[in-house]
Amino acid sequence: MEKMPEHVHEGAHGYSVPNPVEPREDFADRWRERPELATKFFDWLKRLGEDLREADSVRGLDHVVSRLSESFGEGPVAKAAGQLGDEYRRARERGALGFAGTTGLISTSGRTPVRDHDFYGEVS
Repeated sequence: MEKMPEHVHEGAHGYSVPNPVEPREDFADRWRERPELATKFFDWLKRLGEDLREADSVRGLDHVVSRLSESFGEGPVAKAAGQLGDEYRRARERGALGFAGTTGLISTSGRTPVRDHDFYGEVS
């Protein structure tokens, strides 16, 4: 997201956003006839950056989900969070999920294994 402005070029004929797969295509071609579209794009990009930075500042997946749901809607965010939770569960079940003591993060690169468990506190 932070590098998106690097792909927007402003020249004598206005803005251009070349398609990296098909350079003859310009994603911003309508901006020349409708300059308000460029303004809306840059406003959206600014809001997106603010929303993502704010979501990054909260701790706990439930809080991140709550914050991102305000911006992107509950459905897509809940789906993404569910997929992330499923991936963490699968990693824990195969013994690939660990706790990093120095940062407190749980990831596949953590050194202290997270033991498989159920949600009632019983260790498998």
